[in-house]
Amino acid sequence: MNIQFTEENFEGKVNDFEQNFTQFDFSKNVPIDSLWWEVCLKTFFYTIILLVALTGNLLVIMTLIVDRSMRTPVNFFIANLAAADLVLSAGFMWIPLSNSITRPSYSLGTLLCKLESFAQSKL
Repeated sequence: MNIQFTEENFEGKVNDFEQNFTQFDFSKNVPIDSLWWEVCLKTFFYTIILLVALTGNLLVIMTLIVDRSMRTPVNFFIANLAAADLVLSAGFMWIPLSNSITRPSYSLGTLLCKLESFAQSKL
């Protein structure tokens, strides 16, 4: 069975994948009657989760730096995991917080739109 791929098979499909949805204005299609308490609740919980993640990971790393008796290979591995979680928390956990505040419009730009989806799907 010999399958040959020609350009005519993919002509209609290429345009579907190349659409840039970051330039589309979704705010015209979405009603703005969102509940104010829902926005406040989401903002509160996103803020609490972000602060707990940043504080907890910093405490784990600082414990390893300050206390010399804690410097074992296992604890270095745990500190490495805390550092990776700290980078992801500081780098990408504030984006849903910003989205819940500025909803229905997306105010972070094209680059962060693409980085957010990459970080949430690949990391």
